[in-house]
Amino acid sequence: MVITMKSSNKRIFTIIVAGILAGIGVGIYVYNELSHIEHIVPIYLSVDKKEVNMGENVTIYIKIGITKYPFELSNQNTYSGGIGIYRIPDGISPDQVLRNKTLQEKIVLGTVSQQSGHVPFVINNKKEIFKFIWNCTFPEYNTYYNALEGYYFVYIKSYAIPYGHIEPRFIINENSIFYLKGIYAKMEGSHLIINSTEPLDFHGKIKLTYSNFTVHYTKYMEFNYSGRSFSIDLEKENIEVPCVYVILITPYGKYWVGEYVHSKGE
Repeated sequence: MVITMKSSNKRIFTIIVAGILAGIGVGIYVYNELSHIEHIVPIYLSVDKKEVNMGENVTIYIKIGITKYPFELSNQNTYSGGIGIYRIPDGISPDQVLRNKTLQEKIVLGTVSQQSGHVPFVINNKKEIFKFIWNCTFPEYNTYYNALEGYYFVYIKSYAIPYGHIEPRFIINENSIFYLKGIYAKMEGSHLIINSTEPLDFHGKIKLTYSNFTVHYTKYMEFNYSGRSFSIDLEKENIEVPCVYVILITPYGKYWVGEYVHSKGE
C-alpha cells in the first residue's frame, strides 16, 4: 500500500522541518556567543599613587576579573614589551586619554622609546591581584635613563598566552594614570629647555653625541640650574656635526632629550 501526502500536509511538514533547523542554528549561534563571552577575561590596570616624587618607584597592580578558565598571560620583553608605562604627550589631558580608546592606542603605537617604560610580567588565574614595580627608568642604546616629568598611563599592548583559551580585555580608568614629578627637558628649535616641578639647584652637563661607521663625536657642555627653568641655544655652540643626540646629566640621573639637527654642521 502506498501512502501519499496531500500538498497542504507537505507544506506544513516543510515548515516544521525548516523551523527545527532554524532553531538548531540559533541554538548553535547562542552557544558560541555565550561560550565566547565566558572566555573574555577583564584585566584591570592601576597604580598605587596619583603623584610620584622624583626618585620614587611606581607600584602597578593587575587585577584579574572573574573567570573559571585556567590561563597564563605573559610578556617579558623589557625593551618594548611587558606592561607599558606611556607618557601622555604635552597638550593632551588625562581625561582625553580615558575617554578615547583610539587616542590611547595612537599614543601606545606612536610613542618613541624615551617616553615609555616597560615592566616584564607573567599573570594567571591562580590569584586575583598581581603586583609589579617600575623604577621610572627606560632603556635607550643599552643605557637606562630617568623618565621625564609628566602624566603617564599603564597599558598592555602585546602579550603571549602560553596556555589557555581566553580573550583578555585590558581596562584602564583614572587609577591607571599618575603624574611623575621631576625634571622635563625638550628641544624647541635650537633651544634646549629644561624645567622642574620643584625649585632645584644643581650643576649639570649636556652631552651631545653622534656616532656612525665613520664619525664618533661627543661634546660636553656644563651649566648651572637654579629655580624651575633653564634654556640654552645650541645654535650658538660650536657643534661640528649636523646632527647630535642630546642627553641631560644631573645629580638626579641622566635624561634622554632627543635629536637636534644643527644647521651649522651641514
